[in-house]
Amino acid sequence: MKCHFYYIGDQTITNIAVILQILFITLGMVAFGLILNKILGINPQAAKDIQEEAKNLQERMRTAQTLGDYQMMRELQHESMQLTRQMMTKQFLPQCLRLILFLVIFYVIGFIYADYSSGLLPFTIFGDNGWFSLYLIFSIGFSLLYYLLKRINKYRKENEDPWKLNKMGLIKFYSNKSNNEETPMKVDLSNNVFNYNE
Repeated sequence: MKCHFYYIGDQTITNIAVILQILFITLGMVAFGLILNKILGINPQAAKDIQEEAKNLQERMRTAQTLGDYQMMRELQHESMQLTRQMMTKQFLPQCLRLILFLVIFYVIGFIYADYSSGLLPFTIFGDNGWFSLYLIFSIGFSLLYYLLKRINKYRKENEDPWKLNKMGLIKFYSNKSNNEETPMKVDLSNNVFNYNE
């Protein structure tokens, strides 16, 4: 493998060091993207509320059409436009902000690693063997790893849920009803009874 050198002051950086730098930059970018999704993205409850409001609006539109109430239909159309505007701002504004931030970061990375636009890898991926193809490889790898860990965690949580075991007939729960709350008190595993009083 041919080794290129990149000089920053007195420090010499080889291809391996550049690859490691791009690895850590990619890890930071993936983490930054996940944090932005968490902060700026629509949470599931808000999306569910908007969908319910849209369904309610559609039902009211059908009712107004069957009654022939044109004034009500105009008001509902205005309300529908406001709901659409609200949905677009909640969905597209964060995406545009993320896109602008990532383009700025890519511009800076491209400027810093301009000498490594080719020749970092001994093979070609996506028609390139420079820093960008390396970034794509690491980004896809870290994203798949995050998705896989998330799925494993979800599967683990689902299988640890005692209420699911109850549905399967493995555990019987006895509950104490007070103030409309059910709290598990005993678990019956075949002939043995274990108390879970806190």
